[in-house]
Amino acid sequence: PSLPYRSDNLDVLIDPRHDRRARQILLNLGYVEVTNVEEPLKFLFRKFHLGESISAIHLHESVGWGTGFMDDAAVLANARPAPDDPYIWIPAPEDALLITMAHAFYEDKEIKLGDVWKVVHLLRVNGLDWDRVEQQAAGRGWLDGFDTCVLLWSSLEQRLYGEDSFPAQAVEQARRRVP
Repeated sequence: PSLPYRSDNLDVLIDPRHDRRARQILLNLGYVEVTNVEEPLKFLFRKFHLGESISAIHLHESVGWGTGFMDDAAVLANARPAPDDPYIWIPAPEDALLITMAHAFYEDKEIKLGDVWKVVHLLRVNGLDWDRVEQQAAGRGWLDGFDTCVLLWSSLEQRLYGEDSFPAQAVEQARRRVP
């Protein structure tokens, strides 16, 4: 499905102009705002049933963890309805690739098999605009980290599946540029 979510929470990017409305919608749906663990530009909500958390949603005003990793306005502008549910908007494949890599590498500080699968799927199913991907990472100041991610994911895919879905030129360029 368009929402193959395996995390304990759902991350949602919202336009900062609509943060109050989004927060109110969640409150109206029975969510509780968890204010003691909030981060800048990130609001945490949980829904409980019989004292157990049954749903967690993170409203992000920025794709970032202490610092912004994406041109958020461009991410929102390039989002499109999911092919199987028009009410769910998903990032453009290029943005999804960058968000997945940045989240695993910088936020989680671990690459899970699901992260490898998501990136490989994006590379195999979509004709990515690789120049746009690199420009986005360079423009937000994490090209070194992105190059490291390319080399890590490429190596993991080769070891796990015996294949490499990354463009050969992108892997070679990352190898040359990485510190």
